[in-house]
Amino acid sequence: MFRNLVDRLNPWMPWVLSALLLCAIGSRLHIVPQHVRNIGFSEPNVIDGIIRVMDGLPLYGDPEQPPYDIIQYAPIHYGICAPICALFHLTKDDPQGIFMVSRSVCLVANLLEMLVLWGFARYLRLNVWSRILLLGLMFTWLHEPYFSRSDSLYQLFCACLFCEAFKGVDSASLSWRRAMLCGMWSALALFSKQSGVGPVAGVALGILIACSWRSAIRFGICALVANLLFLGLVEVTDGVDQFYKNVVLGNVNGFKFPWFAFDVSELYIGMGKWITPAALLAAWSLRGTMKGRAWFLLSAMVITYAWAFLTAFKVGSNMNYFMEHWLLCAITCLLFVQRGLELGKGPAPVLLLALTAVFGLRAMWFTKVFGFSDYPPDETAEYYDDLEAVKDLREHGLRPNDGVFVVGTWSFTEQMLGTQAWLKHEDILNQSREKLPLDHSMMFDNDRNGALRYVLRADSTKPLGQGAELFIGWEPTFKAGRYTVYERERPK
Repeated sequence: MFRNLVDRLNPWMPWVLSALLLCAIGSRLHIVPQHVRNIGFSEPNVIDGIIRVMDGLPLYGDPEQPPYDIIQYAPIHYGICAPICALFHLTKDDPQGIFMVSRSVCLVANLLEMLVLWGFARYLRLNVWSRILLLGLMFTWLHEPYFSRSDSLYQLFCACLFCEAFKGVDSASLSWRRAMLCGMWSALALFSKQSGVGPVAGVALGILIACSWRSAIRFGICALVANLLFLGLVEVTDGVDQFYKNVVLGNVNGFKFPWFAFDVSELYIGMGKWITPAALLAAWSLRGTMKGRAWFLLSAMVITYAWAFLTAFKVGSNMNYFMEHWLLCAITCLLFVQRGLELGKGPAPVLLLALTAVFGLRAMWFTKVFGFSDYPPDETAEYYDDLEAVKDLREHGLRPNDGVFVVGTWSFTEQMLGTQAWLKHEDILNQSREKLPLDHSMMFDNDRNGALRYVLRADSTKPLGQGAELFIGWEPTFKAGRYTVYERERPK
């Protein structure tokens, strides 16, 4: 019955899936020009890093010294966006343009990943239905962090790494040329987002089991050399010690058991819960006819899932930690479907229809939320108000080396002020009071923080700061846009 249904749907299903995918892409295009400061998580942190590079500063400064910037992600996204911003003559006085560049780079990276996956699906000889389904699943499983963060480039490089390694497995040996390509992609993935440790380890184990120890050693050597070259570049430009403080210590914001990984109702990842066991069973069933491929996929899927689950203990984790695992799962399931349809037996038609239903539901939900709802909320008024606030601050005597601290609200003001805005993330403020993991206590020490000129608060009816003891002697003195501006009593 299900096979007959697949045969009937096959002529026109590619057109339906293509239309759904175009709707999802259109909703992403709709987001790019919007005035909104934070789609998802830590988008402003990415813009802060781009502005640092545009201003000619090291991307990774000392996060325990003014302005207490913590750049939480590896450098490649910043290094691509900053020159594009310079090309369009953008400055921090117009952060909206920088947001648009970052979001556009992310969308282009997502589209390039789909192009890579289309070519890989052709290499696997998947039919057109399965090819479009693979692209659609990966695009609509994306989460807000892909809209303006390094996750998009990272996922592109992971896809390139998996595809190149897979072809090496098919040839039963990883040549030095292919090993160098895999090493390059592994370094690009790791220096796009530090989560790349998991995929690189998964590929290494997969090559070892599916090919030989010689192939694994070749990959290991090439990956090590490529990553050391990137690390050397970081040492020259920023310093490895500051890099470590930012991308490692700057991400240690508490631990919590990742219950979301078991919540099947969770909109972002609930539909992915069943695909892991389905893909593992599919790979196991393919080990007889596709021995090398099956063992590579099994090994890489287990490692990438284990790494994602382990890192998900960090507070603030979400479904994008599992994306490279789900890419491997989708490839495995579609290989199983293709094999089953060729043999004319087994549950392949059911799996194909189930994956198609998942993509259809995800594409409609994705398009509805990001294309036809009020999410993300429009913040145009706040944007122009913040422009006026920065102008007012400068008219009241804000000097280029003075520091400003914005309390209790997310605002564009911090991007407009660049490195004059101190300690931009309030969750870091909460940790700094306990001096974990980094010490920002100097900011609140009146004897040492003389460069901190103003403290801004949008709601003046609430106590200043997370604890009044942090701002002893600070009093409201004037208004700047929507902010009440506090100044400290200074010796006369």
